[in-house]
Amino acid sequence: MKQYLRQFTGWATDLMHNPFERARIKLTVYYLISTVIVTGIFSVLLISTLEKNLRDSFEEIIDNNHTRNEVFIRTKDGLEASIFLADGVIILLVGSLGYLLAGRTLSPIKEAMDRQKRFTADASHDLRTPLTILKTGMEVALQNKTQNPDMYKEVLKSGLEEIKTMSFLTEDLLTLARSESDSKSSKEQIDLGECIKKIVARISHQAARKSINLNLNIKENGKVLINESLLTRAVQNVIQNAINYTQEGGQIDVVLSKDKKHLKLSIKDNGTGISSDDLPYIFERFYKASHSRSDNNGSGLGLSITKEIIEKSGGTVVINSEVHKGTEVIIKIPS
Repeated sequence: MKQYLRQFTGWATDLMHNPFERARIKLTVYYLISTVIVTGIFSVLLISTLEKNLRDSFEEIIDNNHTRNEVFIRTKDGLEASIFLADGVIILLVGSLGYLLAGRTLSPIKEAMDRQKRFTADASHDLRTPLTILKTGMEVALQNKTQNPDMYKEVLKSGLEEIKTMSFLTEDLLTLARSESDSKSSKEQIDLGECIKKIVARISHQAARKSINLNLNIKENGKVLINESLLTRAVQNVIQNAINYTQEGGQIDVVLSKDKKHLKLSIKDNGTGISSDDLPYIFERFYKASHSRSDNNGSGLGLSITKEIIEKSGGTVVINSEVHKGTEVIIKIPS
């Protein structure tokens, strides 16, 4: 019995993370329901028609003394006509319902494929730029006949910067892939407060370089079911953004509290802020906000990664911001 239970649990886990299999089962269930409904309509129509024909035929026998053969032929003709009519209705209903249900079932898969196409196109574009710069710099260096060491040094420095850019982008892409394929088995109960302490300690030196006051306040703590490495990446992205877009001498407050059934993490800075025009699109992949926030050479994936990771764990991410006043990112995770 335990073996069958383990097999069923494994099948159910695989099913949760297989969109095509889920769509297949949904479509099967929808068609079964449609068939039951249409069969019921057909049966009711057929029985009522047959009952009416028989009643009319017996009344005619009594009233007009028709022969059995005449009554049989008339009843058979009426029944055939009813069956053909019902068949036409069934074909029309099943075809229409099948078309609607197939579209409804396959819609998430189409959306996922469209997102994947856009994602691939955007990633290719962001990788093409540093590769072009690397190629151009090397071609110029090879064609230069002066053999100036300073010039070669500049080319190498420029190339190193572009390699760093591609490394960050590749790491972000891998994190997104991991978060999308993350299964429940890779999650564990972790102490959120301890995790946040480690993140703040790891990133505090970056804040110190800009003389930014990075404050941590754990008002209430608890445990959450999540992949710790992915959560670390999600929170670190937000704090890193706050550091990048806060001026020297600014302040960032990281506050952990409890809100009903959720642990609430607030990361608030007094930096440049985000314009109301950019705010609706800030979670889109590869989206880079207005010039006030585009001085950094980020990939435009940081907040997308954060949102993906938190929502996969049943949480939410909300951003409140005002230009020149600062930004607050609120992360809620079920506790």
